[in-house]
Amino acid sequence: METFTWGPHFDVGDDKINREHQKLIAMMRNLAQLCKKSVPKQQVLFAYDALIQFTEEHFADEEELMAELNYPDLENHKKIHQQLLDNLYKYREELVVSVYGVLPSSVFDFFQNWLMTHILIVDQKYGAVLKEKKKTPSKEN
Repeated sequence: METFTWGPHFDVGDDKINREHQKLIAMMRNLAQLCKKSVPKQQVLFAYDALIQFTEEHFADEEELMAELNYPDLENHKKIHQQLLDNLYKYREELVVSVYGVLPSSVFDFFQNWLMTHILIVDQKYGAVLKEKKKTPSKEN
């Protein structure tokens, strides 16, 4: 299983979103550790459900930020978020019917891909818009 670690390369230019990304990574790491320990299935399911709930909140926060930025690719980004959530729910169903309550390695591959493609590539696009807006002085005066 992969280790999940925050690094400055994940910075999107917004402290709240960065903290949320850090929490998502910590929750993924926690799930990996629980599965290594072979804890009861209910404990893994509880942690997984917490990840789903926080992911939904995080995506709502990101989408709100992108709307405030008038981010031109917001609708596409929302679709990507929905695909990620669909995958989380699909893996949850597999966990529920599993005998041992251990997430398959494909879940952790999915998490790793989420971090490497979504946060490091897709989220960095709105991050670039945000960073540019922070550099540009307001024309309201």
